[in-house]
Amino acid sequence: MLGLALFLNSAWASNLTIHYIDLGQGDATLITYQNWTILIDSGGPSDAQRQKMAAYLSGVNITRISLAIATHADLDHIGQFINLMQAMPFDQFWVNGLSHASNLWQAMNETIRNLGIPLHVARIHTRYTMGDAALVILSPFEPFFGEENKDSIVAKLEYKVVWFMFMGDADSDTERRQTYISSIWPRADVLKLGNHGSMDSSSDEWLDAVRPSVAIITAGRPDNQTLERLAARGITVFRTDAHEEFIDDIIATTDGYSLTISQASTGKAWRIPEMTGAMLIVVPAFSGFLGNRRGPGCLDITYPAYP
Repeated sequence: MLGLALFLNSAWASNLTIHYIDLGQGDATLITYQNWTILIDSGGPSDAQRQKMAAYLSGVNITRISLAIATHADLDHIGQFINLMQAMPFDQFWVNGLSHASNLWQAMNETIRNLGIPLHVARIHTRYTMGDAALVILSPFEPFFGEENKDSIVAKLEYKVVWFMFMGDADSDTERRQTYISSIWPRADVLKLGNHGSMDSSSDEWLDAVRPSVAIITAGRPDNQTLERLAARGITVFRTDAHEEFIDDIIATTDGYSLTISQASTGKAWRIPEMTGAMLIVVPAFSGFLGNRRGPGCLDITYPAYP
């Protein structure tokens, strides 16, 4: 019986979970794996969002943040970081390194300094390792656009053969640069759309490069053209705007091979029983070429020249 208990505990511990938290007009994603916790953005500054964030983290027994990431300085992304830093320990904090003038951004950075939290500027190839899982930064990289949304931190989470991408408020200009210039292969099974699914994000060429099976849309303002592009590719869509109340949280769970995504408020669920590395080795169908770059499984991937 002891052996069985250890086996079951080990199997449970191998599951990585991503919580796309419904905060209305706000963005917050929690990643948990073994003893690590990553919080990407923290929602807006409203009291209702403060209450939801506090209750949600308490409900999943989060008492410490291993890594916090502010993708950029928009209020609906950084609104609860100060409250959370005052409520629990943060081991380190990543920002995009651009100068911002908002009072909330300055107060957030002052809180980071006062609490002695290590602060790092995230750039392409910056990597945070959690055992056999890793979060890799895809953007920003020089030359910078000099605009909040375009210079959002874009991150890719790799766990065995299951990959996730988090776009912040990145738009089509960021996507275009990432597709044609970046040295990191922009492939993911689950894509959290940039800028809440707005018209200027999730372009045709980006969706064809990433080839997601599932798209996550937070904050409830996706453009119809974006939805049409997703539908045309047969991409399953989960959204956090089914109800006015903040109850449309989306949870993805994976052991690195199988993947389950569910939304209790709508009863919607999506599952792949088991994925293999071969399913991920897909060469983007572009015209034009710019040498070979290495992808998963040492596959030579040919990318187009940047127009």
